Amino acid sequence: MPLRFLTKPDLSLVRAWRNHPFVRLAMFSSKVITEEEHIAWFDSISQDNRQQWLLHVDVEGRPDGLVYFTEHQRAARHAVWGFYRAPESPAGTGNLLGMDGLNYAFDVLALHKLSAEVLANNSRSLAFHERLGFVREGLSRDGHFDGEKYTDVVFLGIMANEWTSMKRCQCLHQV
Repeated sequence: MPLRFLTKPDLSLVRAWRNHPFVRLAMFSSKVITEEEHIAWFDSISQDNRQQWLLHVDVEGRPDGLVYFTEHQRAARHAVWGFYRAPESPAGTGNLLGMDGLNYAFDVLALHKLSAEVLANNSRSLAFHERLGFVREGLSRDGHFDGEKYTDVVFLGIMANEWTSMKRCQCLHQV
């Protein structure tokens, strides 16, 4: 499996990715994260069984992205996901990360539904989610305030059976 749990030795690499402008500008919080903040965050998520943070690795075992599941409700078989690829990763990495993340969500976590929240001005992420089979489910007008301006937030979701159909019909060659 090209996903493994995030560990403390991974933090400096992941923080460098997260602080890169390419990644930061697509996130709900675009502030630069300090080492101390990052360690405190890791300590916090490590104690929260409703979250899983996984490092994605390429075929040679090199880290090339991060996928995470939050708000995991085991009884309801639901979670919210997010991801980002390493800024220097080659073209196609995001596609692999997305497909591997969805396989993990439905095959390992056995989710019934996976949700996503995307800033409405992030057209690349919205299009990517839709190519993976996510359906737009709602909009929170001015749902995010970054300290300067409001931005709409788009809610998307995909069900386990929809992901299975996407894989079966090989619709993913377009991703």
